[in-house]
Amino acid sequence: MFWVSERTVEENLSVETSIRLAREAYLRLAKGEVASPERAWLLTKDGLSVYSMPSYIIGGRVVSVKIARLNPRNPNRALPSVQATIHAYDSTTGRELARVEAETLTALRTAASSAVATDLLARKNASVLGIFGTGKQAKAHVQALKTARKISRVLIYSMSTARREKFAKETSENGIEVRPIAKPLEIVRDADILVLATNSTKPLFPGRLVRMGTHVNAVGAATPEAREIDTEFVKRSIIVVDSKAQALASYGDIMKPLKQGAIRKSQIRELGELLLHPEKLNRSDEDVTLFKSGGVAALDGVAVEYLMSRLL
Repeated sequence: MFWVSERTVEENLSVETSIRLAREAYLRLAKGEVASPERAWLLTKDGLSVYSMPSYIIGGRVVSVKIARLNPRNPNRALPSVQATIHAYDSTTGRELARVEAETLTALRTAASSAVATDLLARKNASVLGIFGTGKQAKAHVQALKTARKISRVLIYSMSTARREKFAKETSENGIEVRPIAKPLEIVRDADILVLATNSTKPLFPGRLVRMGTHVNAVGAATPEAREIDTEFVKRSIIVVDSKAQALASYGDIMKPLKQGAIRKSQIRELGELLLHPEKLNRSDEDVTLFKSGGVAALDGVAVEYLMSRLL
């Protein structure tokens, strides 16, 4: 058994490879080629969420189990809000092959999922990207989404002036024009593609203000209490999720509109299904589209299988 560091992950898993692997994972899910039971999770009295996410690519050599920990208060302690480790086991003997530091991998595969969804759902001429949040997910999304559309500008919002200005400076140095925005509604007004990467428990903006033809990737904390988008926005949208079962069980952004009777279960589509059968997607450039993801274990499983093929 060996330890795979964050640096090793970064050296062996590019943005482009992550997107290819994410597409593969969703197609395998849709074809029934991945054993990926619903994640188990618990919430402590101090606000820590812990998830266990097993995955096995049928016929593969690796079984992976991800243990993810989330506490939205961690940045106040100078700690990342999301911490994760993936345990990789031999699929025949059960011998532990590796432990993978998975904060970078989690950010990459989440952004890669959004890139796959954006390529499918966003208008072809979408060019302005708006992001709520300034963490690792936000940075990964800038890199991933510019592969899906020709991004001309990135608008970034955080409640912290210092964080959004730092993010804009660091990301702009990579050759991308990034503007820190003080008023979040300016982003909603101007963006063609929105990324919501926060730990919010309240909607970030009124859904009625989102322009026709906008695509939204909502990737923040996927717990029943979490909420980045309001019911009105969900009701307006073509709704696509990474996992329908997971969305119904633990995504507050989906559960609450369902409970209120604003949407029906039949309106919720899975990304893998639409990748496998694109003819089932009926949309126009005037439609508002939503991709809600909380992370499916198959994404980690496919990525770890790839890493093990390179490192072992």
